[in-house]
Amino acid sequence: MATMTFEQFQATRQRCEDLRAALQDEVFGAGVKGNLYLGRLYIEDTTGWPADGSGKGRWDLLIGRADWQTDDLESLERRLYAFAVDEGYLD
Repeated sequence: MATMTFEQFQATRQRCEDLRAALQDEVFGAGVKGNLYLGRLYIEDTTGWPADGSGKGRWDLLIGRADWQTDDLESLERRLYAFAVDEGYLD
């Protein structure tokens, strides 16, 4: 059972101008921006991504092999919250 509500999870959101540095993860290119949740989960900001024609939205969430891109940040936060609950990040 989650020890934190969705709204409390949302309140942990912090804007991050360099996810690579914040998460110490070489997977990210330098300067990849996004929002951090709980200091270790993230949703990427696609602003400034190369124009490859995808144009599916400002925000991108990747969990395992599933990838969602949309302008609806809250919908991605809900997916990330469900993942955090399932994986025990909120225990």
